[in-house]
Amino acid sequence: MIEVIPDLPDFVAGFHAEGKVTRDDYQAVVLPLIEEKLHYYTHINLLYDLDDSFESYDWQAIWLDGLTGWKHYREWHHIALVTDLFWIQNTLKFWSLCLPRHLKVFYREEFDVAREWVSHG
Repeated sequence: MIEVIPDLPDFVAGFHAEGKVTRDDYQAVVLPLIEEKLHYYTHINLLYDLDDSFESYDWQAIWLDGLTGWKHYREWHHIALVTDLFWIQNTLKFWSLCLPRHLKVFYREEFDVAREWVSHG
């Protein structure tokens, strides 16, 4: 399941994920918000908050996420990932070396710091 994080600046898309995120979740929640934000802004910031119960994206959601990421590659500005899941932290730290955008990984206790970073970045 994935839901929008409320009360963020207009140029920030924020998502909170728990359990398994499906293609239907991604199409219903993530894609419309990203497309809406990019209609008004040339660059947006992303805040992903992965709950400790987060398991994974299903393969179709992974595919959509990859397509969305490449389609809007130049429009991403700051990306904050908030999680205590060790395997995700390490994966994103590795990929951050390959991305020209600012990607930071935060622990769950640092959610407010991550929120502030994407809100002013």
